[in-house]
Amino acid sequence: MNPICPSLRDPDAKRFLNDRLDWNLLRTFLVIGQEGSISRAAARLHLSQPAISQALRRLEEQLDSALVVRRGPRISLSRAGEEVMQIAADLYGTVSRLGRSEERRVGKECPR
Repeated sequence: MNPICPSLRDPDAKRFLNDRLDWNLLRTFLVIGQEGSISRAAARLHLSQPAISQALRRLEEQLDSALVVRRGPRISLSRAGEEVMQIAADLYGTVSRLGRSEERRVGKECPR
C-alpha cells in the first residue's frame, strides 16, 4: 500500500501519475517545505502567493493526499508531505548532478 495515495495500487494509475506528474509542482512543494510558509516560498520563487497555493492544491489533487497542515500563516508537513518532500529533495539532487555532469561534458568538448 502506498502511504501517499492508496488508490495508486492500480498499475494504470501509477503509470498515469508517472507520465503526468509535473516536476515544477514538486520543486514548488520542495520550497514550500523548506520555507515552512506559502508567502516565503512565493517570495523565494518570485511568484504570487495564489500561484504557490494553486500549485500545492494541484499536487495534492494529483497525489490524492493532503501534504500540509495549515495553521494560520504557518504550515507543517503531513506524514505524506514529509515523504513527498524527501522524494522531491532526492529528485532535485539527481537533476543537479545531471546538470553538473553536462557542464563537465561540454567543458571537455569545448575548451576555452
